[in-house]
Amino acid sequence: MPAAETRLLSEREQGRGPRERVEPVPRALEPHLRSWLAGFLHPRLERRVAARLGLELTPRDRIPSTVGPPRELAWHPALQGTVLLDAIDLALQWDDAMNNQLGLPRSLMVDDEGEPHPQYRRLHELGDLHELLDDGGSTYRVWAPPEEGTARLISRVDPTVQASADRAGSVPTPTAGTLLRQAWSQAYSRDTDPDGAYRDAVRAVEVAISTVVSPTNDRQTLGTAIRDLRSGAHNYELVLLDKPGAGTVDPLVGLLERLWEGQKSRHGAGHGARSSTLHEARAAVQIAVLAVQWLTDGALRRRPPETS
Repeated sequence: MPAAETRLLSEREQGRGPRERVEPVPRALEPHLRSWLAGFLHPRLERRVAARLGLELTPRDRIPSTVGPPRELAWHPALQGTVLLDAIDLALQWDDAMNNQLGLPRSLMVDDEGEPHPQYRRLHELGDLHELLDDGGSTYRVWAPPEEGTARLISRVDPTVQASADRAGSVPTPTAGTLLRQAWSQAYSRDTDPDGAYRDAVRAVEVAISTVVSPTNDRQTLGTAIRDLRSGAHNYELVLLDKPGAGTVDPLVGLLERLWEGQKSRHGAGHGARSSTLHEARAAVQIAVLAVQWLTDGALRRRPPETS
């Protein structure tokens, strides 16, 4: 679970809330991120990232001698703001040695003296980057779920919301969890794909709901599941009761209908077809997080048979 925001002494004493994160890379954070990148890159990785960004490498004799390891790319004048984040994001995704170690137990990452084990230095550097982005006030954070097998940067959201998404992404239904993680990544990563995020959010809910509503229908879509849930509403209940004390499924049906009907790209080239905006895609993913959590945790359940 993401750690709570650390508040400064002056904030606590003056009753001020945590600072707002308003920039992808605050100016004061840039030199620290450059130093981190210089230490993380190796020649092959550096060449790949530079080529992908279309940057010529700076001659070594123009690099300040006091700025750490002599990796040319880290000190390129164009490496600022979002370009700097792009370089770090690519380096994370393309570092096979580090990504192959994601998910290893922490006990393996330190030696007998409690010091970082040299074999897992890359993972420790990933942790250093996470701390830098957090402490420096960036609106981005490291995202490295072991199931994905690839670390990357994603937009920072409220820690409680992120924790909820992480839990929903590890649901017992593997396909639903995988689709939800894909949707989250496409909605919040550096290289967003709104249509892909919306599509995978819908597919995640379709997989999760298929185990509860019409499980024998192997061609079920979210639309048919909504239809079956509405027509058979008397057979289901939500654990949350309304004022009269009934667990009607109307709130969930309404939420799912909005998710289904809001996917304009689903109409293809027909009437009303258009690409999803990033705001729409992120809202859809958030709905899917809640819906998958409800469906896999038993918040929607079949009513017990009535006894005469």
